Amino acid sequence: MEEVGTVPVRWRIVLPDRVRIVRLDDAVIVFNPLSWQTHFLNEAAWCVFDALRSGPMTVDALIGECVEGGDGMTSEDRNEWTRILNAHLAELAAMGLVMRDDAVAA
Repeated sequence: MEEVGTVPVRWRIVLPDRVRIVRLDDAVIVFNPLSWQTHFLNEAAWCVFDALRSGPMTVDALIGECVEGGDGMTSEDRNEWTRILNAHLAELAAMGLVMRDDAVAA
């Protein structure tokens, strides 16, 4: 799990009230009002983004939301899902859609 000091890092959508979303069969189109860019999200990236629509979350909370059986997985599986979700968060952050929420305590 990525942490700052002893507090787990939380992630949030940059402008949740201004992002525009169009859902297709197997993808989602997200318009970023800051950059005026449109991004296509696959199902996995969409799950992460959609979960963050309810508010800031840690990677552990995202595992609970996006991974079936997330509560009962082994530490090895949890580490692998942490790596996968961190990669999706990095991609969404590079698109300017999400950011670390260092201002909110866990």
